[in-house]
Amino acid sequence: MVPTTSSESDGLKHKKRVITPARKEQNRKSQQLYRERQKNRRRGRQPVLATKPLELRPGPAPHRAADHNGQLEGQSLPNQDIQGLGVDLCQLPDPWRNSIQFTTTTVLNAFLNIALSLGFNLSDLTGSNCLGSSIQSPFYRPTTPGDNPQALLAAARRPSFPANLQPTLSQILIPHHPFLDLIPFPALRDRAIILAAAVPHLFSMAELKNDVYVHGALVCWVGGPGAQPWDVHSWEAAPWFLRKWRLVVGSEDGELSRTSKWWQDARGA
Repeated sequence: MVPTTSSESDGLKHKKRVITPARKEQNRKSQQLYRERQKNRRRGRQPVLATKPLELRPGPAPHRAADHNGQLEGQSLPNQDIQGLGVDLCQLPDPWRNSIQFTTTTVLNAFLNIALSLGFNLSDLTGSNCLGSSIQSPFYRPTTPGDNPQALLAAARRPSFPANLQPTLSQILIPHHPFLDLIPFPALRDRAIILAAAVPHLFSMAELKNDVYVHGALVCWVGGPGAQPWDVHSWEAAPWFLRKWRLVVGSEDGELSRTSKWWQDARGA
């Protein structure tokens, strides 16, 4: 080890630290932030996030319409700020797109939402006897041969119901299970009710219920705030269901067949 002289030691002690421009800029920003915090503290103010709760003010639900030429139209939410924060709602996480959706859960949620919109008693649809034949639709009304069909339809109509969920004449005249009222395809409901009443030995309503509710025959693709479960464009039927229940679904030009084909084409299936 080579000893150092006193002059060398003094030189090491008094060596100046080199401050780069980047370090100067960092120090300047740190001092500025420190002064701002001290100023707010002297004024007795706290940061907005600490005292003011977030108030989300979503805009109207965007219009969602799908055609069968491969186009899906929609309007994004308008730019709205969280009050006092200046945050764009469009920058917030989307709970629909940022979550895993299972088809079984989605379909059950769709039927429950439709039931609530129709004012149905959920215990009739979710209880232990929800698939029993003893439960009748609330749309059914005992009638006489002299009743006017148009008057019956007018009396059963509800302005708050979507058009494709308004009760048809078959739903009013013929007793049936309320699960059919939740399917947003009027033609399918009519055919199923009429066939079950006319040829019960050939048409099994219990089998249709199990296919829809248990075997995953229908899928509701509600994937955004603008999509609604009562919108016919949100639904897809499995190919085996379309083949098995052709008498109920109708031909390939039927509404359920066309919407199902649209979803299959959109996925490239």
